[in-house]
Amino acid sequence: MCRKSIRCGVAFWIQIFLKSKKHHVSRLFESGFGGVRVPTLACKGLSAVCLLNKGVFQMWRHFRAEIRFGASPHAGMQGSGAFSCARFMKAGSMALLLQLYLGSASAQASDAMVTAAASPNTAAPAREWVTPQPGDAQRGLAFYQSNCTACHAVDANKIGPAHRGVLGRRVGSLPGYTYSEELARSRLRWTPQTLNAWLEDPEGLVPGQRMGFQVGEAQQRADLIAYLSSLK
Repeated sequence: MCRKSIRCGVAFWIQIFLKSKKHHVSRLFESGFGGVRVPTLACKGLSAVCLLNKGVFQMWRHFRAEIRFGASPHAGMQGSGAFSCARFMKAGSMALLLQLYLGSASAQASDAMVTAAASPNTAAPAREWVTPQPGDAQRGLAFYQSNCTACHAVDANKIGPAHRGVLGRRVGSLPGYTYSEELARSRLRWTPQTLNAWLEDPEGLVPGQRMGFQVGEAQQRADLIAYLSSLK
């Protein structure tokens, strides 16, 4: 067997090894593992491929020395060049077959991880809407005037949108006011239940919105909602 053919074979195995290692391992890490445990076969298999290729490269170095000097310089590698060549080719073939098999397995595993990350099997639990307790519109008016008028008005847009007719209106739909993208695409509608959740925790209802004011007491929320409901 000529040196040129041996070099071509080694180059081919090196190329296959590096491509499979870079491609499949990088896909596993880029997917963040999708929250799924990495299959033991893929991890151990890649380690086995590394060790097997290392052995093939070591055998190639000894075989090259035999061709050049006529005998192996290391004990345990004695024998004719034909014998070493046969061992070299056999180990290389095993490495190639193992890499093709494990490469397919790791590709399937990484695809499954990406799919699991993009499409989780468990849906987020539905929000439990809470109907506010009966409120007093007059107390709500007093609360509105003392806490809300810095940003809102009944009939004009300020830092926040106008509040007349808010009950029953689709969230983020008042003409002439620029809402945050998160609020505009929330697809909610202002009802006593959504207003109650909004006033209690705006960020919890619509993450990314811009309002930083919260009403922690349930009775104050009920009074404010009763007042906003009266603004026809």
